[in-house]
Amino acid sequence: ALGSNYLLNKNFSALNPTWNAGEMAVILGSGHPGVTRSHFEDQDMCERAAKANVRSGWIGHHIASSSDASGTFRAITLGSRVVMSLTTSAYQSLAMSSVSSFSLESSWNDGPQLMADLGAVYGDTGGVMAGQVKATLDAVASLNTVREQTYTPANGAKYTKGSNWHEGLQDIARLAKADLGMEVACIDYGGWDMHQGIGLPSDAQGQFSTMAKDFATGLAAFRTDLGAKWDRVTVVTMSEFGRRVEINGDGGADHGHGNVMFLMGGGIKGGKVYGSMPTLTAGNLDEGDVPITTDYRQPLSEIVSKRLLNTKLDEVFPGFTPGASLGIA
Repeated sequence: ALGSNYLLNKNFSALNPTWNAGEMAVILGSGHPGVTRSHFEDQDMCERAAKANVRSGWIGHHIASSSDASGTFRAITLGSRVVMSLTTSAYQSLAMSSVSSFSLESSWNDGPQLMADLGAVYGDTGGVMAGQVKATLDAVASLNTVREQTYTPANGAKYTKGSNWHEGLQDIARLAKADLGMEVACIDYGGWDMHQGIGLPSDAQGQFSTMAKDFATGLAAFRTDLGAKWDRVTVVTMSEFGRRVEINGDGGADHGHGNVMFLMGGGIKGGKVYGSMPTLTAGNLDEGDVPITTDYRQPLSEIVSKRLLNTKLDEVFPGFTPGASLGIA
């Protein structure tokens, strides 16, 4: 139970302690008012949080507009490429598939010698090339030091081996504890585009049930692992759009509008549902979809100003004027 009016799907039950501790908030009907139901357009729009002619992301805008000095590990994507939200022309954003695999190797040279050779070849070139090479070599050297120490999750936290989501969160926790200067980390969790066979809540092996359980247990392990550092961490989960209300002919749900955001952390005013949601009768729907009742940039703007301490919201979210504060952070 989320208060007296809402229930959370039972497959998210691992998040119950976080909710009970007042460290998890739920944002109803979240989304961008210009949603098109196209993954490609809406994902870009969601991560830019600006018009299409702005080619960098909202977190990148924060990185570029805040006064902290740039650092190799300041902004990280756990994945194969830097996500759109982290892109910026002003600072480096780093992508890695995992801590254990981030290294420089070749068939003709060992790692240390290869790094020395690259430094010698490119070190005096100057400009962007020299800066990029230095950032890469610094990152590899720093992570080599981290990898030399066997990592054991703290406080009995248990991540599921083989789950990209769990292993990615474990790497983020590991980097946070290594004190390398990480300010923001992003990780994608795909597979929620359930047009077919979404499954019933009572079906423990159903597609949604399985993923929801993996999602929740991963975040619960992450919180446990961080221990006291959790007080300084803010977790935001978001997606480009929600699903339609009615089931389709293939036992799934098609692209919709309004979604749900989860916000967690020691600085979140949790144990509360924010935003509004009308009764899901036909007359209250947006062409059959859950309506968007909260512009997703509103909670994000409060996170940026209250948790990241950046008040330049017109630079982080160009073209957006924050409304009445939700008071989430």
